[in-house]
Amino acid sequence: FAPAYEHHRCAKALMFCMRSTRSASEYVILHSVASFAYRFPSVFAPYYAGFFVRASDPLHVKCLKLNVLTEIIAEDHIPELLKELQAYLRDNEMSFVSNAIFALGRCVQKYPKIQERILRSLMVLSTHGSEQVSANSVQVILGIAQGTPHLYIEQIAKLIKRYHLIVSPKAKMGILWLSSCHLTLHSRLGKTEEEAKTFVGEEAFARLSELAYEAARLATLEFIEQPEEVKVQVLNSLARLQIHGLEKAGPAFEYVLAMAKCDALYSVRDRARLYGGLVSSEESEEAGKDVLGRKIILASENVKPISSPMEDQRRNSFSIGSLSHLVNHCAPGYQALSGFRDTPTSSSIRDPRHTISASRSQGGRHNGDSYPGSHAAGGQAHHHNHTTVGTAAVSGSSPLDNFYSDQDSDGYSGSYSYSYSESEEEEAEGEEGRQEEDERAREGGSEAEG
Repeated sequence: FAPAYEHHRCAKALMFCMRSTRSASEYVILHSVASFAYRFPSVFAPYYAGFFVRASDPLHVKCLKLNVLTEIIAEDHIPELLKELQAYLRDNEMSFVSNAIFALGRCVQKYPKIQERILRSLMVLSTHGSEQVSANSVQVILGIAQGTPHLYIEQIAKLIKRYHLIVSPKAKMGILWLSSCHLTLHSRLGKTEEEAKTFVGEEAFARLSELAYEAARLATLEFIEQPEEVKVQVLNSLARLQIHGLEKAGPAFEYVLAMAKCDALYSVRDRARLYGGLVSSEESEEAGKDVLGRKIILASENVKPISSPMEDQRRNSFSIGSLSHLVNHCAPGYQALSGFRDTPTSSSIRDPRHTISASRSQGGRHNGDSYPGSHAAGGQAHHHNHTTVGTAAVSGSSPLDNFYSDQDSDGYSGSYSYSYSESEEEEAEGEEGRQEEDERAREGGSEAEG
């Protein structure tokens, strides 16, 4: 990568390349931009609008732009990003909608102040007709509410009311887990049960337990028809409620155990027998077995945070812009760039006058050897071109100088003609002289005819 004080120029050049191409090369440029933006997000933060998705973009370009947006976005630009993401959620391509949902989750992890607005959108998407969209919406809600479930009691209650409208098994499993996650909060936080109950609050803990029972009851009504992951989660929820002493959970737990022990799935039958032995009154008479049963049933882990797909860029050590960097493995013929020099190079290499004079001297010897007899004319023309080219090179009138400059030029219109002729005044004088010669020639011709 370039030095830090040159990063803003690299960002400006790369954004210009992205705007000027609409072909397959756009993905190659965007992939290089993504690697740069992951390491230096603040460099591309002013150009966030350049990564907004267009309707004509292919799916892989849309997803890559979303990943870059969530990495470089600053807190001041969050409202604009949320408006864009709200529009993306209405897209017809469900894979892109799922990526937009995960982008919302990454924004919440980065800026927790926007949780309420994003939760409203995710609650609506939880009953989406697409199983993929519904499951991803509930997964993001789990990541937001798992650490402080007592702050999201209303959202949990709304999800339970919509349980019969949800078609995704993963979404149903997520709702069951979320409704009973307060029962295992102590194992996730590394605290005792009393400390976790104090953290949540007695009243909030009791209300969450009622919601967990209601969710398990709704799932029990269709227990036989449920997929494996939902059956296992119903067993987990009722067993945890039974361990915590909720009286009305006992009959429901016994009913589910009776059905699960005769289930066709081995995993469901084995778990039912295990929980039945740990929770039964006969086994729990001994204090040691009671403690062991609580540890096994109440063991839980946090839902993993939504990781950024840009994490792969951290392990990508290939040169940016190469085929190996694009495919993230060593392509045939790849040669890594050498490291930076310990000692600086000579400044004469970067002097335009020295470079141009050296190249012209080599061209003059070549012309003299190839075309003998035309040395005088060639030398005169070479002297003229050398003077004009040298003047243009030293003056720094190239549009790239204006493009890479830190200050915007008011006189630069975006279209520049690379001209190496004389100045405008000399051209005007030469044009007047040629017109006078033409007039004298016409007068001389008319006198000769007379």
